[in-house]
Amino acid sequence: SMLELFQEERTFCELFLRHRRDKSLLGKVMRRLHRELQKDLTDHLQRAMSALGTEVPADRLALHAELILAQVFVCGESVIDRSRTPETLATELTLVVTSAVHALAASDRALTPSFPPKCN
Repeated sequence: SMLELFQEERTFCELFLRHRRDKSLLGKVMRRLHRELQKDLTDHLQRAMSALGTEVPADRLALHAELILAQVFVCGESVIDRSRTPETLATELTLVVTSAVHALAASDRALTPSFPPKCN
């Protein structure tokens, strides 16, 4: 799992968390990786919504992917700091994310054709 990666590749993950917003060349690479993770998760959420028989606007799914990744990164920091195990965090994170996905699928707003744009 991704949380095990934080344990196995602690140094790289620390660099990723620390530099993904930098203007440096390393930051540029880390931002690209972050965007790819968010896109993959957005695509996964789209498939999950389809399986639940719900269509959710892509920009709303991207926002939820961003929120989920933020939770993963916080959990990853706990793994790096050795305050929690990947297994414990994965169990709890799965519960939180699964509940959020089902709530999103059931929400009236899931049927709304547009979602307010991101702030720039």
